[in-house]
Amino acid sequence: ELVNDNYPIQIASTLFNKSQLKQRECRACSDGLIVPQTGQYGDYYSCTNTQICETKLRVCKSCSGPSIDKHTYSQCVNTECKTQHPICEKCGREMRKRKSKHGEFLGCSGFALKEDKCNNTRKVDIGQAP
Repeated sequence: ELVNDNYPIQIASTLFNKSQLKQRECRACSDGLIVPQTGQYGDYYSCTNTQICETKLRVCKSCSGPSIDKHTYSQCVNTECKTQHPICEKCGREMRKRKSKHGEFLGCSGFALKEDKCNNTRKVDIGQAP
């Protein structure tokens, strides 16, 4: 309960689990902590050091922890989860599994948008998370 996302993180105890703290450290500025936020487009994580750091992270769909974007996927920082979700390498949106007469593929979730549309697709890697 002490590491509940509903409460701000203020660590004064030496008994706080170091792995829990490591998961919440901002990798961009190394001074702030990553905390949950709710914005106009949904939930995300941001750095507490907002004056100098503009880091924003996705929410992992499996465990609701922070998820760091790589080139083609977003990986959860939770050491017990480590789930990878595919993202579009062109626009950064989530990739979704689609079906066609030729089989399954990943398509950008921005496909159906009227503005800022993205038609990026790629093959589904074997063993890749949906």
